Amino acid sequence: MGCAGSFDQRAQKITRAFTQILDATQIKYAILGKEEMCTGDPVRRAGNEFMFQMMAYQNIQILNNYGIKK
Repeated sequence: MGCAGSFDQRAQKITRAFTQILDATQIKYAILGKEEMCTGDPVRRAGNEFMFQMMAYQNIQILNNYGIKK
């Protein structure tokens, strides 16, 4: 979901629509809730590649803890 899907009203509508598509196609997905972090996209767009890499690494570690393969 990321930060935009959590806080931005327009992005919330997009996130809800996307989950409806996933449900309709019976694709399994999960939302990490409080463990879910920002994807880092806003900081990358602002030009902070180092911070983005740190955030991406943290997200990868969380997914690895759950054994996510795709």
